[in-house]
Amino acid sequence: GHAQRVHEAQRQIGSLMKPFVYLTALRDAAHFNLATRLEDEPRTWRGADGKLWSPQNYDKRSHGSVPMDFALANSLNLATLDLASQIGIPSVVGTLHAMGVEQDIPSYPSVALGAVEMTPYDVTQLYQALANDGYRSPLRAIKAVVDANGTLLERNQLKVRRLVDAPTAFLI
Repeated sequence: GHAQRVHEAQRQIGSLMKPFVYLTALRDAAHFNLATRLEDEPRTWRGADGKLWSPQNYDKRSHGSVPMDFALANSLNLATLDLASQIGIPSVVGTLHAMGVEQDIPSYPSVALGAVEMTPYDVTQLYQALANDGYRSPLRAIKAVVDANGTLLERNQLKVRRLVDAPTAFLI
């Protein structure tokens, strides 16, 4: 039932991808910070199929030069693509893989706007590390099994790994 869908139902994650574009940039603190200006202007990209792709913002407007924190807070597609083009889509894909995503993700510009299929479980696992000061602990539905008296019969050992430094996780 539900558990199977959480693990198997894949759909495009859309704007849930954006924080990981910004995270990839902020890990390069010498070049990027929340005040770094991005160009929220229309551009045309060559898509995965070789066709031209001219994405828009949700409000169909462009906002000119905007700071990174404004772009993320307002989920601006065009500014996010500007940032992705500066850091490189392969770097964004590298961040996802470093954070535990196992599937192959092609390095196309549309990836920055979430043209990637994932399960709800995979997306939750990604966000869990951000919410946990950069530490990834594998998601578990069952922590322990006890008998009627509360005696521990079995426990899931959690292997915790730092994936992102705490200040950067906090900024996102």
